[in-house]
Amino acid sequence: MIPVEGHKDLVRDPATGAIINTNKSDFQKYVEQRKLESQQRKQIQTTAEEVKELKKEISDIKELLLKLTSSINT
Repeated sequence: MIPVEGHKDLVRDPATGAIINTNKSDFQKYVEQRKLESQQRKQIQTTAEEVKELKKEISDIKELLLKLTSSINT
């Protein structure tokens, strides 16, 4: 491994040219952040689906109320 100049926690793999972070604490923070972001995306998706379902249910209720008031008026 070849140290990257000016970056104490980075090395370059001479076989692939890849830059590797050798700071395990930073990597663990990165993994935890990705996991948190994934959970947040799932929560947002779930909330969006719930809102969509509520909008449909409100629309159905509105339609039923309109039919009910229409039948009362006739």
